[in-house]
Amino acid sequence: MMLLLLALAAGSAQDLVTQGNTAMQARHHQEAVTLYQQALMLRPNSPEVHYNLGDAFYRLGDYTRALDGFERAARLRRKGRLAAMARYNSGHCTFQQSMGLVYADAQSAIALLEQSLSSFREAARLDAGIANDAKHNAEVVKRWLQLVQQQLAQQLAKQRESGAGPPATGPGPAIDAILGKDNGIRNATGARVRPLTTGKDW
Repeated sequence: MMLLLLALAAGSAQDLVTQGNTAMQARHHQEAVTLYQQALMLRPNSPEVHYNLGDAFYRLGDYTRALDGFERAARLRRKGRLAAMARYNSGHCTFQQSMGLVYADAQSAIALLEQSLSSFREAARLDAGIANDAKHNAEVVKRWLQLVQQQLAQQLAKQRESGAGPPATGPGPAIDAILGKDNGIRNATGARVRPLTTGKDW
């Protein structure tokens, strides 16, 4: 009886993932989130479902919860393609988060950019198939990091000279002067692949 119940639970989780994948392909991302969350109640240690949930949240613009999904997937599957894609997309999440803080909180933006850089480097190490894109993004993040560090240094210098309060926010140094023409970051891998099907843990 117990084996039958386990089999039914696994089948139900598989069905939920399949439905979630269909919703993702139809761009019904909030519906996909609900379905993947239900699947995780049955299979909380599935790296595929955590990855898909992260992808759904990413497409909704919720980078904090997307990052959580990708990081959980990477911790559960430490090697191979899935782990590499999860780290790659973690890099995207922290990069997007940093962009919202560049002029409001440069120190937090720097910490997020350093995290993003680490994620892209790890993705390149894990999978040669996405290494070129990961290395490109790592280089872009390095240049953004240089930009924000320079901006923060200028603000702190002005603060010391004037004896004023906290550093004022502002446009900072010219972006193109540091980043050059090729300052775009390449797409998250989730934007170029279908949602993952379930793996051996099922």
